[in-house]
Amino acid sequence: MIKNIAYSLLGVGRHLFWKYEARKIVPSIPYADLKPAPEFGRVRTVGINKRTRELKLGEFTLPEVPKDGVNICANMAPSPGASGCLGIAYKNVVKITRALGLDFDDEKFTNIFGTLPVV
Repeated sequence: MIKNIAYSLLGVGRHLFWKYEARKIVPSIPYADLKPAPEFGRVRTVGINKRTRELKLGEFTLPEVPKDGVNICANMAPSPGASGCLGIAYKNVVKITRALGLDFDDEKFTNIFGTLPVV
């Protein structure tokens, strides 16, 4: 966590990230080519098992616990590249529309995005 805070520091963060992280993936990347994407946040949610102090890797969903009569739907995508985001979004929208007694147009979803993920 301290490392991530250091990477967000103005002035030195980008250099530290380039030196210790970016070059692991692309060893020849010039420092000048490493620029933050405009209008993107710097926070990515991660799950941490508080008992074992380990990161929860891969997709996971928080258990649904009613709070004041409202269930909360929250989960963690497996990658910042959002490779699984459409399947996760589909599972969430099906769960939410069922809970609210609404219909979801599976056919329209399939026509636009392709085969439906398994729920």
